[in-house]
Amino acid sequence: MIIYESQNYEEDIDLYYNQFQKLLIDRVIERTGNCYKRVSYALVPYSYFEMLRDVLFPKKMARLFFAEYNGVKIGALINFYYKDTIYLGHTSVLRGEYNGLNAYKLLIWHIIVDGKKNGFKNLDVAGLHPDETHGQYHFKMGFNGQVKEIGVYSKSYRYDEIKHAKAIYNELRGLK
Repeated sequence: MIIYESQNYEEDIDLYYNQFQKLLIDRVIERTGNCYKRVSYALVPYSYFEMLRDVLFPKKMARLFFAEYNGVKIGALINFYYKDTIYLGHTSVLRGEYNGLNAYKLLIWHIIVDGKKNGFKNLDVAGLHPDETHGQYHFKMGFNGQVKEIGVYSKSYRYDEIKHAKAIYNELRGLK
C-alpha cells in the first residue's frame, strides 16, 4: 500500500466527494437506520469541498492524502493546518476486502511523519472517548500522544427571559 498527497486538487476533491464522502454517508445511514437526526452530521454539501479546494488547498491550509492498494484508492484523508497544529479533518476508507490493510491507521501515521518533517508540533484528533475501554479511545491513544484538555465555552441563554424582555420592549416602543 502507498500513501501519497494529492497533486491535483481540482480533480481529486471531486473524487474524494464522489467516492469517499458518499460512501461515508451511506455507511452512516445504514448504521443509524436512516434516522435523519443521526445522519445529518455526515451530510456535508459539495459546496463545502469546493470552498476547501478554492480557498484552503492553494494556501496549504488543507491537504488531501490517499491510500492506494494495487492501483485502487482505498482511503482518503483531508487535514487542516494552522500554525503548528494539524487538525484531523475528513477521513473515509473502503471496507470489505480492504479491512485488514488498516488504511485509516496508515493514513494517520503518514500525516504524523509528514507533519513532523514539516515542523508541525501537534496533531488534533478531535476528541477522545471518555470510556478507556472504547475502541476509539484505544485507537487514538495507540499513537502514544499526550491528551491536552481544551476548554469549551458554553453560553446559557435564558430564552424565557429574553422573550419576555422583547415583549416589554415592543410594548414600550408602541407607546411612543
